[in-house]
Amino acid sequence: MRYGRIDPQDVRMTGYEADPSVNALILGDFGVVEIRYNNESGWEYMYTRHLRVKIFNKDAFGSANFKIYLHSSEKGGKEKLNTLKGTVYTPPKKER
Repeated sequence: MRYGRIDPQDVRMTGYEADPSVNALILGDFGVVEIRYNNESGWEYMYTRHLRVKIFNKDAFGSANFKIYLHSSEKGGKEKLNTLKGTVYTPPKKER
């Protein structure tokens, strides 16, 4: 699963055969942590998460919401969010 590359079958999917009652399906969810040393600020880590959710109906709109928790310490250290990407794909009208 790569960001921006969508299987056309995923776009056309209208339900989940194994459980037709679901309103949404997580097609993929993975993360990678990189740890590296920065001469100016010391050790840093970068977390990259790729989440793909297929929403079958309006009852599942909340399934695409998630929180990003950032840590801050009493010593002044703070995590920061540098980049956030999101994309919505919808099938052409003739396929809906």
